[in-house]
Amino acid sequence: MSGSPDDDVVVRQLDTDADDPALAVAEIVAELEGTDAARLQPTYDQLDHVSTTCSR
Repeated sequence: MSGSPDDDVVVRQLDTDADDPALAVAEIVAELEGTDAARLQPTYDQLDHVSTTCSR
């Protein structure tokens, strides 16, 4: 991805009938980050950071 976050739009379709659609989301994020899904921080860590940042 290049430039500011507003410069790029990524569109993916998820199979909501899959056994684990959350895994598909993790795999997409990992692909965009250029890493393995197992190396991503847990979602609750990310959400905690967002809630802390927004509440300032």
